Amino acid sequence: MNIANNLEASAFFFPNNPAVRQAGSETTYAQLNERANRIATGLIKMGVHPGEHVGLCALNSADWIAFYFGVIKAGAVAVTLSGSLTANELSILVNHSKPRLMFTSEAKLAELEQLKDASGLGKIICPGGDLDLDQLMNMGSGSFKALDRERREKAAILYTGGTTGMPKGVMLTHEGIHFSAHSVAHSERSTESDVALCFLPFNHVFGQMHIMNATILSSGCLELLPSFDMDRVLEIMQSGRLTKFFAVPTVYMRLLTLGDLEKRLGRLRYCFSAA
Repeated sequence: MNIANNLEASAFFFPNNPAVRQAGSETTYAQLNERANRIATGLIKMGVHPGEHVGLCALNSADWIAFYFGVIKAGAVAVTLSGSLTANELSILVNHSKPRLMFTSEAKLAELEQLKDASGLGKIICPGGDLDLDQLMNMGSGSFKALDRERREKAAILYTGGTTGMPKGVMLTHEGIHFSAHSVAHSERSTESDVALCFLPFNHVFGQMHIMNATILSSGCLELLPSFDMDRVLEIMQSGRLTKFFAVPTVYMRLLTLGDLEKRLGRLRYCFSAA
């Protein structure tokens, strides 16, 4: 099995459905799957082998999702790191997880350049890095089938918040992610018509597992915001396209102070809270 099969299935059954919407730009399932294929085959050409670690340290975007599934399609392990880590925190986690390559933003390039070689980090994929994402995709092929992996092999690693000590790497298996995504999609009665708002970071279990993977499994659409913005949240709700909303309790407390909240909910049918 391979959890990237969920993306492939959604691209097969609903190729023209929007998978990701952000800042007025839309990516269909066919486009997202093709980009993931190009990333997977590009990584393989660069010498990435099944089971090896490949890092992501960037904000939520369609590129992040394509890279995540590209890594996993290639049989490698996606190490998802927060884009807000300090230089010292980043050094500790990179030295601990030892990714061969890192997908990141220009904001983190200088910090990651200092970690190359000694930590095992070989290439940095970002504008101004060893190569950018477009160059990687141009190396690959748009046609590719995710490599089959054992159910209990690692698919991703994310790190705990480190509020009581050093962050700990949590190893997520293909079976574990698949089961969790199915459980969420079933309990939320998710369909291809759903649109889920996500401003929670994909490096966190809430964003990566509960929202992103479950939405991709059910062929829904991820509406992305770079961070929580009350005005933008209300604007998207009132647009009538949003059906699912996920947030921490403090966000709901703020929403409940709005006297006319019910008029702003649009088509919203499901809300979930966790912290």
